[in-house]
Amino acid sequence: MKTLVSMLVVLCCLATLFFMPAAFSDTPEPENPRVKQCLRCCADKERACYNISADRRQCAVAYEACVENCRSEGNAVAEWSDCWSASRP
Repeated sequence: MKTLVSMLVVLCCLATLFFMPAAFSDTPEPENPRVKQCLRCCADKERACYNISADRRQCAVAYEACVENCRSEGNAVAEWSDCWSASRP
């Protein structure tokens, strides 16, 4: 009986760990249209980067910095900061 209870506890813990990232992965969509436009620009640049560069990690890092720049409304440093300046208010 104790083995069954401990197996159930372990299975519940594993199930919790499995579903935990899904619970926090949905980020709310920004309300600001300029931020949305900037994020689309970042996604376009990421796809272009994947076509040009063999190092996917470099593209992923540049994309994350670009997204952070968009969400901070141009206050963060990013290699692709032109996405914010090109997005229209």
